[in-house]
Amino acid sequence: MNAGDVTCLRYIDDFLILGKDRSSVTRAFNKALKELAKLSLKAYSPSATSDKASSGSTSDGFDFLGCYVSPGLVQPSKGTRDKFKKRIASEMEASLRVMKASIETGVISPKATYSGALQNLDRVILGWGKAFSFCSTGHWIKGLDDHISNQLALYEAEKGKLFARANGTTRRRMLGVRLLSVSYTHLRAHETRED
Repeated sequence: MNAGDVTCLRYIDDFLILGKDRSSVTRAFNKALKELAKLSLKAYSPSATSDKASSGSTSDGFDFLGCYVSPGLVQPSKGTRDKFKKRIASEMEASLRVMKASIETGVISPKATYSGALQNLDRVILGWGKAFSFCSTGHWIKGLDDHISNQLALYEAEKGKLFARANGTTRRRMLGVRLLSVSYTHLRAHETRED
């Protein structure tokens, strides 16, 4: 694929064909289809309605491997950023659901604690940030940080409503701060069994 007037970049099952003009890229793509067919494989055809493949001028920018690439700029694509926002919302919604169930049943799971939810959210943000650390800096970072801050404010308000319904002991346990009396009783029971 890299012989002649095109360059083909591949990552697992995604590939990008770069060339000096559309006809050389089209020829290379058709060649790739023939080679793939020999292996009983196919490639998505680039069209205006396809969300799996596209073609066009690199100066217009393009999406590849979850990134939007244009001259002088590499950033997470809009679709990738939208998925990240949904993941953040999903994590917070799940935390609120579990906290609500914990209050209703009186059984506090370590996964249902407020501190646990924030630590988990922090890990998701850290992982996503590391995955896209090679991208150009820009307004997209502030936009995502602002979105997360807004989501956290909504989360805090809902958490506050839930905590207002719980007694002091339940609130403390849901914060993720253990009760000394529970730890003491558990440790004493363990020591007694060993004796």
